[in-house]
Amino acid sequence: MSKILTVCQVAERWGCSVNAVRNVAQQGCLRHFRVGRLYRFRESEIDLFERGAEEHWRDSMKISGSK
Repeated sequence: MSKILTVCQVAERWGCSVNAVRNVAQQGCLRHFRVGRLYRFRESEIDLFERGAEEHWRDSMKISGSK
């Protein structure tokens, strides 16, 4: 079973603000669930998101580097 992370834990992991994490979740880019008003994230979903972001970054670098 995947560990459950808070907004603060994700923000610390990413080196960003809690508002940035909430914004990504609210935009539907990051799977999450709510406990009342609180956002919670499965660590496995964070891992998937990070891998997708890394692949996107690598792909964008290939495109910009090919010019």
